[in-house]
Parts: sequence; structure tokens; C-alpha cells
Amino acid sequence: MLPDGWGQLREKDAWTKTFTEPRPCAAIVARLTYNAAIIDTATRSYRLTQSEAQHSPHS
Repeated sequence: MLPDGWGQLREKDAWTKTFTEPRPCAAIVARLTYNAAIIDTATRSYRLTQSEAQHSPHS
């Protein structure tokens, strides 16, 4: 379980408030993905599609 407030990081604007400096943010991403197996499925992300649908003014 994540600490209180971490669920808010799903919002795009929250990331820039949490990680305000580009270099440390890039370092975090680099360490998280180092030696990771990244699989490109060439499909549209289900979560991204759902998030866009929720935030769309047409829904």
C-alpha cells in the first residue's frame, strides 16, 4: 500500500509538483528502467485511453 497522497500522482500535473527538477527526475527514471525488459506491444494503452475518456469534455 502506498503512503497517503501517492495516489494523487496519477494526475499529470502532480508529477511536475513532485519532481520539479528535470535532472533528478531523469535519474529516477533511468534507475527504474535500468536493465528492465521494456515490451512494445504496438497497441494503445488501456489505462491511457480510460484516463483520456474520463477527462474528455465530451464524456
